[in-house]
Amino acid sequence: MIETYASYLQSYFDEIDDLKEELIEETIRITEIPAPPFQEKIRAEYLADKFRDIGLTVEVDKVGNVIATLPENMVKNKELPGIMIAAHIDTVFGEEVAIKVKREGDKLYGPGVGDDVRGLVNILQLARIFIRIGADREIYFIANIAEEGLGDLKGSKYLFNDEEHQNKFPIKAFITIDGAGNENVIIKSIGSKRYRIHYTADGGHSYGAFGLPNPGFALGNFLHHMSKLEVPTEPRTTYSVGVISGGTSINSIPFHVYAEIDLRSADDEELDKLDRKIREMAENALVEIRETSNGRIELEMEAIGNRPAGEITEEHELAQLASRVNTYFNIHTNFTASSTDANVPHSKNIPAICISGNDISGRAHSLDEWLDAGESSLLTIKRNLTLLYILSMND
Repeated sequence: MIETYASYLQSYFDEIDDLKEELIEETIRITEIPAPPFQEKIRAEYLADKFRDIGLTVEVDKVGNVIATLPENMVKNKELPGIMIAAHIDTVFGEEVAIKVKREGDKLYGPGVGDDVRGLVNILQLARIFIRIGADREIYFIANIAEEGLGDLKGSKYLFNDEEHQNKFPIKAFITIDGAGNENVIIKSIGSKRYRIHYTADGGHSYGAFGLPNPGFALGNFLHHMSKLEVPTEPRTTYSVGVISGGTSINSIPFHVYAEIDLRSADDEELDKLDRKIREMAENALVEIRETSNGRIELEMEAIGNRPAGEITEEHELAQLASRVNTYFNIHTNFTASSTDANVPHSKNIPAICISGNDISGRAHSLDEWLDAGESSLLTIKRNLTLLYILSMND
């Protein structure tokens, strides 16, 4: 079956090979448009214009997701459940990072060049092809906001949860194109909860006010207890502290300190257990300080992230189709787990996977991020085209 579809698509495979330079140039252009979380508007406008130039109908929703669809005459049956294929617009880099891509042959260097600009380039190229071949069912080409960091999947959550889109997208399958490694097919979504743990007190002079509660000690006690917490290896469950901040000066008792923590698990039940233990530890650290000092000290656990867990099995038809398409292109399939925009549909029992936007890259989320935009990256687009084409058929 894969062979039949691939044979039909062969001329488009040849076209992708011929477009290597254009795709590299597009990757550079998009990368150099800044898109920090919650500040994706300029890049989103660029992508919306590109979809319009291709001939798609474009909507930008209230939070900034760009949603493009084929003209009505290019979709045989709009009553069939559709396919949603997405890549995220945002990067992890703030507006202070000036982004300029450096090219060495087919190798591109630049923050965000692979994560997830190459995914966006895939989406645009797929749209250019489907505007000519059409589809049996609706395809939603989506560039979504706020996947990274404190963005907390805001774009994909809005697509599936908000009233603006309620019942608007009957979905057969969701595919997000994100990351590297043609072999990787993410079928399991790692859930996470993130908190900013605040301890506050009145503060004062380190000598003159000695004996008042010190929020720094409370936070230190909490992190010490957290570091010794035992969690299961299966399902894999983890915790981390990523940011510690607060205080005024070396000779002051701080009036406010905080830490940002990240809790993760492949299982929602284990994640909830970890969450309860962390809350208890934070409260106990507060009690410990109150027992040894006099004065006001308070705790606030500010929720700053909540990504739901979920999965499809390796035997699911979507996972098996992705594996068979990989096999056709001589790609070994590695079913794996991660935290991506697929978390949201997974949590709603909508079949979803995350596949790569390029094959070979490195140093994601760093200033020296790079990708190879050569032949293996073109193979990625051909693989993604084949998978989407088969899913779009009414078979």
